[in-house]
Amino acid sequence: MSWPIKLIKIKGHSMQPTIQDGRLILVNQWAYIFKKPRIRDIAVFRKDNKLFCKRITAVHTDGYCTMLGDNESDSLDSRELGKIRFDSILGKACVKER
Repeated sequence: MSWPIKLIKIKGHSMQPTIQDGRLILVNQWAYIFKKPRIRDIAVFRKDNKLFCKRITAVHTDGYCTMLGDNESDSLDSRELGKIRFDSILGKACVKER
């Protein structure tokens, strides 16, 4: 088992204005051990050996989430990435929202 907190550097503009390009965020890797992801959570997940940070917009009963960046005009979302499996989620981003 890994450490509960991981530091991630955001690359890109897909989560602006909530998270700026180049910002360091903390990711709680244990957030979803005992509970499922929730709508409006900001989560970090792995897809094709890349890390993405997106907001959960839907949680499906089949073990998948739909995710979307806050900056919809500059964001790959689940339509391009495919539905995201719960076990692909690295953790919940610890972000103070405005």
